[in-house]
Amino acid sequence: MKAQEATRAVMPITPDELQRLLDEPIYSWDVSTLLSGIVDFLEFSEQNLTWQRRREIRRAEQEAEELDFGPDDAHLLPEARRQLVESAELRFDIGLSQSVRYAGVIAYVTSIEWCMELFSARLSSPLPKKPRCKNKAVHILEHINTKLPHPRSAEAGTLEHFVFVRNCIAHAAGLVNAYKYAQGVRDAVAALNGFSISNAAGLGDRIHIAAGAIDTLARQALDWIPALDRECSNNGVFKPTPQA
Repeated sequence: MKAQEATRAVMPITPDELQRLLDEPIYSWDVSTLLSGIVDFLEFSEQNLTWQRRREIRRAEQEAEELDFGPDDAHLLPEARRQLVESAELRFDIGLSQSVRYAGVIAYVTSIEWCMELFSARLSSPLPKKPRCKNKAVHILEHINTKLPHPRSAEAGTLEHFVFVRNCIAHAAGLVNAYKYAQGVRDAVAALNGFSISNAAGLGDRIHIAAGAIDTLARQALDWIPALDRECSNNGVFKPTPQA
């Protein structure tokens, strides 16, 4: 019985099944490819940072052990050794890791904005005028939501929060008080999982992003964007795709 089941499991699909597979539209393939690339970039970068951090901390600890001062400065030795290790930790935990995640934020939001522009061009009815100070991608998604029986309000809210974070990173290096919409950034950070405000680097309040926070949102977008495309393509929100 098991042999028969195995034989059936590896049987090739029929011509009709193959044709249905070939005819099945692939929704938002280009945007999904971009988002997959962002996930891959972040995963590779985080893994590399983890490995490099371990190596650098070991080197700093060894250097600290070998550090030696003369008799007059011997009392400074414990603090000097501690600072060597903490400096290495700060470089990876704040400097390098946040630079990678900041890049991920910018790439993620840019991909979603590009996607919304493509959706806007496919709308069956004109897009209403964008309210002042409203991000265009958020405006497009909110407009599409008005056409759906089950609007993706959570996704629109998350995108709006992410735009505040992206703009603060792009225009003020993530320093909250240096950005003109500081309160908006604080509200956005409070609403996003894995995001916080920290002064660990001693530069003032700065956006801090935990490992995996952007990956999670990008993976979610890999589900909801093609699903949104499929729904709008099938219910008339988007213009019919010309047949080849």
